[in-house]
Amino acid sequence: MFDILFPMFSSLVESVVGLSDAELRERVRRNEMERRALDAEAAVLVAAVDQRGLYSKVDGHRSMAAFLRAEWNCS
Repeated sequence: MFDILFPMFSSLVESVVGLSDAELRERVRRNEMERRALDAEAAVLVAAVDQRGLYSKVDGHRSMAAFLRAEWNCS
């Protein structure tokens, strides 16, 4: 059923299901560390966009919040 709903993730699901407990725990830890690194990079990118006023130069957004809603679908 998962293959029908999310065919692009079926190989990922198969690879995770086959992991040992220790491998799964390590994969979860590594995934969290990568997510934190990406969150930190996103914060730096947002600060740079804000500092340069890029949000108004590209698509004419009136504020950083409007830019983030349009680009990242976030509030």
